[in-house]
Amino acid sequence: MTLRSPENNLLRRLEGNPGDVRRYGQDLVDAGAVMRRTATQLKRISEGTRQIAESVDAVREVAGETYPDLEKAATRYERTGAVLKTYAVELDTAQTGIHPLIPQIEDAHRDLATARTEEADADRLVRDHRYEMPWEDDVSDSQKQAALDAQTSAETARENAESRLASLWGTFDRKFSTWSDAYDDAVDGIEDAFDAADNNDAWGEDLLPVLGWIAVGLAVVAIFVTGPIALAIAAIGAVIALVMVAINVLKYAKGRGNWLDLTLSIIGVIPFARPLITGARGGIAALRGVSATFSAGRGIMRASVRSTFPRFGYAPMSGGPFSRLAGLGNNAWAGTRNAYYAVRSGMRSSALLSRFSMRDFFIDRPVMNLWRGGHNPVTSFSNFLLRNGSRVGDDAVAWANSAEVASFAPSQFAQTASVFESSVTWIVNSDFMATQNSERYSGWRASLVS
Repeated sequence: MTLRSPENNLLRRLEGNPGDVRRYGQDLVDAGAVMRRTATQLKRISEGTRQIAESVDAVREVAGETYPDLEKAATRYERTGAVLKTYAVELDTAQTGIHPLIPQIEDAHRDLATARTEEADADRLVRDHRYEMPWEDDVSDSQKQAALDAQTSAETARENAESRLASLWGTFDRKFSTWSDAYDDAVDGIEDAFDAADNNDAWGEDLLPVLGWIAVGLAVVAIFVTGPIALAIAAIGAVIALVMVAINVLKYAKGRGNWLDLTLSIIGVIPFARPLITGARGGIAALRGVSATFSAGRGIMRASVRSTFPRFGYAPMSGGPFSRLAGLGNNAWAGTRNAYYAVRSGMRSSALLSRFSMRDFFIDRPVMNLWRGGHNPVTSFSNFLLRNGSRVGDDAVAWANSAEVASFAPSQFAQTASVFESSVTWIVNSDFMATQNSERYSGWRASLVS
């Protein structure tokens, strides 16, 4: 159930693992300490306070240019880490106090609802006893008193339930407010750390390689998925692409980016537009329609495969004893042969479905997702049936050629769009992977945008 406190705080578990937050904070502090020690050594080199050969003046110059940025980064890491370590303690305290209250408050809400219902029933009974209708049986004084006593007890139970719930909510709000203040302090502390370091002029820049590799992974996964999973992949990919656009826009505005990175990040959003729009228009109903038609096609295939095998009829049981005995023997033989061919039919159906699953996953899905407007199992299965017409029977082939199945085939526009989307996706991803792994390509790319 979704509940809110009198101070409008949502009853929920607090996210985050205090141990992980504490470790991450300590890692930042440790990294900041290493950066500061390194910056100190570089500063000594740049100032000539350290004995080095005169032939390495270039090293002094590089050290002088590097150590100020390293000191700023050290400040940001050390202060951010200290803030996170403090917040980890507050988060642990808040979770310890708030999480046990959640089931208690939920139970108290249910108890209060029950108490109010019982009080309403008791009030109704007292009113009924107070105003008797001529056709009703007389109510004795003892019955009226019992109803009044029950009303008083119900009222007391309701007041106690309200008091208990109010007390629990009060405890929850106090602990929630303490945590909320600690969270705000942590956010302010991190912002202060960035302001003190004065080197946050390229927000999210460090995230770009990570997001790039995630985008590559999603592009590979998208080749082999279909249905709701494909829509989920498209939604995640769209979010990542938009974040990358935002980061590159900020980089470009700060003079740290270039037109090629910005252009490719904007183009990278395009492949996710059509799948999301199509999914929004079709929704769950369209996905269910595909699933239902595909299931029906598999059933038709099994029945059609059975029709390709002999089927033996049963003789009527009539005549004298010997005729009946002969008919019984013939029917038993017919039943045995029908069972044999039913098993063979089932084995063939299973083998065909296994072949379809393998081909669908490794061939049809990649081809259809990349070049044919997107994969759907109905079109893939119908193509498989048509390729194996002699083994699946006429009914299965007729189903594969039906207008209902044809309605699921991607349009010419969708096929053209998927070719364009796939080309864009892998141009962007190939550029990213080459930039990450080839110094030669990175150098050529840098010269292109300079």
